[in-house]
Amino acid sequence: MWDSWFGGFTEPSDYANAVMPDVNVRAIIISSIFVIPYLAFLIILPGVREKRLVTLAIFTITALVGAVLAASLYLPGWTGGSAKIVSQLRSHVNERMRARVGVSVGLTTINITLRYEQMVKEDSLSRIDMSQLYYNEKFDISGGITDEFLAVRLRLA
Repeated sequence: MWDSWFGGFTEPSDYANAVMPDVNVRAIIISSIFVIPYLAFLIILPGVREKRLVTLAIFTITALVGAVLAASLYLPGWTGGSAKIVSQLRSHVNERMRARVGVSVGLTTINITLRYEQMVKEDSLSRIDMSQLYYNEKFDISGGITDEFLAVRLRLA
């Protein structure tokens, strides 16, 4: 066990494979920032003597607007769509593939995805395995928005 000064417990480590969670952790954190204080408010609400309904309405609207703004700024997918296409992947080859193109647009990012589904017309000389084809590109568009806000602010100042 102790072959040298630093020889203790040198057998290979057996770590579990890292697996992505099935839930959106960022969405849970953002929603808990607004849900926990709202639940605390609902517990305190019976102690309010006057204007309970007005207080409930104002706090509910404020929390809802804050949650929607935070979610729209920090969560990636604001709106999106997808379509099936038949396309040529490489030039000068007679292969055609059926794929799905997806676009997800957020306030600060655009995400474009291409996922292979099947070959429509195969080339017998092709040596590329298309079954693992998956492109996913994320483009940051927040720089343009920041520049526009800066221009408006300088114009108003």
